[in-house]
Amino acid sequence: MTGIRPTAIAYVSGPAAALEHQRDAATHYARAEGLALERFIDDVPDEVTISQLVEAALACGVRVVLIPAGARMAAVQERVMHDLEPHGAVCIVIDQSRATAPQHARLANYLPRQRQGALA
Repeated sequence: MTGIRPTAIAYVSGPAAALEHQRDAATHYARAEGLALERFIDDVPDEVTISQLVEAALACGVRVVLIPAGARMAAVQERVMHDLEPHGAVCIVIDQSRATAPQHARLANYLPRQRQGALA
């Protein structure tokens, strides 16, 4: 029996070459973790704020925000996480060199544990 896959958005920033690399890393990580990647937040002019990123996550109804390590918001992961926590969502910074090996940042380590028999 398969359940509904958790959904995620991914934030990417930087020049065009970096954006493509970051998108690939987020896509591979999401696939390896069984996440449905809802959309990318492309921050090409580096103007997206933490509040806007959180609002985008809430608007999409996702529980996971992926940020590749090279993206600008990776440096403020703790603040993004702090703003997402009240909404039951998390922020995961992906080590791009290990995006296909998610054991270094397992999704299960970030999401709250469900009690047996509890509904999500």
